[in-house]
Amino acid sequence: MAEKPQLKIVFKRILHRILPLIGLNIRCGIIYFLRCLLLIVPGIIYIVNNGYYANALILRDQRGKAAFQYSRSLVKGNWWRVFFLNLLSFITVVGLQAIMNKILSSVIANSPILISVLSITLANLVSLGVVISGVLLFLNLDFQKR
Repeated sequence: MAEKPQLKIVFKRILHRILPLIGLNIRCGIIYFLRCLLLIVPGIIYIVNNGYYANALILRDQRGKAAFQYSRSLVKGNWWRVFFLNLLSFITVVGLQAIMNKILSSVIANSPILISVLSITLANLVSLGVVISGVLLFLNLDFQKR
């Protein structure tokens, strides 16, 4: 009989602390998620704002900091447009690479290296279209700026 009361006490203590434990777990998860976002989101903002530095250098002869400033001046007021083009481009290339990897895996079953090389090559060919669309958006934004 001595064991049963101890078991009841253990269950009472566990049940008494389970809700605070769940709350702390949720709180910890939210804080962890937000801290991860703090590392990722500034990077996304930076790359969207400064993504046209190469175009500014090549097409407008802007060098050093001037290329970054030129890129930011083009993106200003068009941030979401540029962001969604970059996001759509990323999803397209990564998705196409995954699809091609699956298709090539079913066709060429014996050579995983060949499958990887072909799927990456085909995805890179599509990324040429992405680069061209990025240049066209750069030129469009540049035209609007002037």
